[in-house]
Amino acid sequence: MKLLAFLAGAIVSAPFIVGQAVAPRSEKHGLVAVESGSDFVGSETCRGCHASKHADWTQGRHSKMLQPASPATVIPPFDKAVTLHDKEYRLQREGNAYFIEESYLQATPTKRRVDYTLGSRRVQHYLSRTEDGRIIVLPPSYDVERKEWFHNLDIVDLEESGSIKAQVWNSNCFGCHASGEKKGFDPATKTYQTTWTDFGTGCERCHGPGGAHVAKYAMKGAAGQGDPLIVHPARLDAETSISVCAQCHALRDITQPGFTSGSNYYDSFTPLLEYAQKQNHDPAYWPNGRPRRFSNEAMAFWESQCSFKGGATCLTCHSDAHEPNIEKNTKVASKQDSLCVGCHQKIASEGAKHTHHGETAGGREGTSGSSVSCVSCHMPRTVISLRHRMPDHTISIPAPENTTRFAIPNACNECHKDQSAAWSESKLATWFPGGRRHQTVDDAVAFTLAVKKDPAAIPGLVKIAGDVSRPPLFRANALGHLRNFDDPAATSALLAAAKDEHPAVRVAAYLSLTDQAKNPLVARVMEDGLADPRRTVRMAAALGVLNSGRRPPSVHDRPVALTRAMDDHARRAGFLNEDAAAQLDLGKMFFLAGDFKKAETSVRDALRLSPRIPGGQYFLGMATLGQNRMEEGTAILRGLDRNDPYRKDADALLSRLSGS
Repeated sequence: MKLLAFLAGAIVSAPFIVGQAVAPRSEKHGLVAVESGSDFVGSETCRGCHASKHADWTQGRHSKMLQPASPATVIPPFDKAVTLHDKEYRLQREGNAYFIEESYLQATPTKRRVDYTLGSRRVQHYLSRTEDGRIIVLPPSYDVERKEWFHNLDIVDLEESGSIKAQVWNSNCFGCHASGEKKGFDPATKTYQTTWTDFGTGCERCHGPGGAHVAKYAMKGAAGQGDPLIVHPARLDAETSISVCAQCHALRDITQPGFTSGSNYYDSFTPLLEYAQKQNHDPAYWPNGRPRRFSNEAMAFWESQCSFKGGATCLTCHSDAHEPNIEKNTKVASKQDSLCVGCHQKIASEGAKHTHHGETAGGREGTSGSSVSCVSCHMPRTVISLRHRMPDHTISIPAPENTTRFAIPNACNECHKDQSAAWSESKLATWFPGGRRHQTVDDAVAFTLAVKKDPAAIPGLVKIAGDVSRPPLFRANALGHLRNFDDPAATSALLAAAKDEHPAVRVAAYLSLTDQAKNPLVARVMEDGLADPRRTVRMAAALGVLNSGRRPPSVHDRPVALTRAMDDHARRAGFLNEDAAAQLDLGKMFFLAGDFKKAETSVRDALRLSPRIPGGQYFLGMATLGQNRMEEGTAILRGLDRNDPYRKDADALLSRLSGS
């Protein structure tokens, strides 16, 4: 017990839910491969009964997210050399094969075959398989609209790439470009055997695995309309329907692999909100919590009142998801405002009286006429999308005050580029005195102060967190920031949010309370969280229980619930088995649980992947000591490099042990 007390006192801050998770991908040398026992049958099977929908899908960009490289899929000519970031890349075509010769990934020029193309609408990337099975995104990428070459890392955060000079697609970006995917990473050999059933976003990505559905109807020659064995997003409740798109169109941590359409989002994903993002030159969110970067449309839409109060879903506007190309979807692409008029008839009837922009002859469908459309003001193109701009799906109101104070773009000056934000602010103050703009400004004030860890942020964050009239993700963002403040008001807000109806709010509260788990009141709440109906909340609660140093009493099956939540963490680490940090986090979790043997195994897994990972040797020594291998453990701790960030912790523990 004395040794355990020493070890407990030596624990340093150890966050377990780490950065942005990755998603799985699969391939078989360009061939579709249905794995034995898989519930995915492939989109080609779906075509047998749903030929028309399949044909629409094959014409849309979802089917073209990932394609074998061929003359039919490669957009630009490969017939020249391009210089990007001071490196030359020779683009070559040999028959129906494409190659890029480069000396970027290694010192000597290497000719790499382009095996796959990624994207087809705005930009196109070129992927090549290496001998160890990695699928590398080669640096030259093509801007389809501008018809020019650019370096892939111009749109990829170098910090997110770590020491890797290029993206490894089947490690950190393949989760949404193929269907029925299996990553297939082998930690022992550090190789990939990645497989998938469909190139691109296939039928089963949105409708769920089709194995049972096909088995039921295969012998009947019927399409099986309304079959509960297959998911129809239009028949789901609003939030679950949006979740179908949010499995890809959202920044999220894959906290538990295996999500299928129709499942509860919060059994698999934890939203990555503004509070969890790195502060750099290319932030994912604007300071008021609105998404700034692309591929986060579902998260933005969940932040909208149209979704939260109006019950709108992605299909409300994108009615035919089989043809997602907006420029081909007349219902969305047209300047008609009929989609908005359905809920906002009174405002629409006011026409120019509401917009303060002049009448047009005949007006728009359902309106009395205005020279601007609804989306011009409420969905400005302020989202940065692969060197382009796309509409803001939070469907918010113009707030030039945020432009003046926080450099957040506003709809007015997106059109009136020759005017200042102050000019726009004065116009709106006249047209809409006492309008709702103050709320989005208050959000920006609170979140900006919170990033600076300024206690002045606390009242604003507490107000947002407790306001049930706000969309849950805004409230969750405030709760995420509150974890940085040791303040009674912050703790009270987090404890109240732990009982909220919405899982996004609860999971943010539990994650933020983890650092306060030694507080007896917080510890009891954490124990209650082990029985939460949503898996990601239970996983967050388990971290708090372990950090508290307590073990839950034998009531309500809590010890079993803790074990199950720990098993979920182990499955997450197994999914991220090429990620050294995930293995180290798992080792820390087992260490806190007192399972030093499993802790040692996980830490050694981390060290095999990254021998110099900070904390690796320290926790290896700790886990070894926990198994009473004193000589070995102390030797490991003494061997820590002087520059290791855990060296002082190791020295302190060694000093205490020598004095015992």
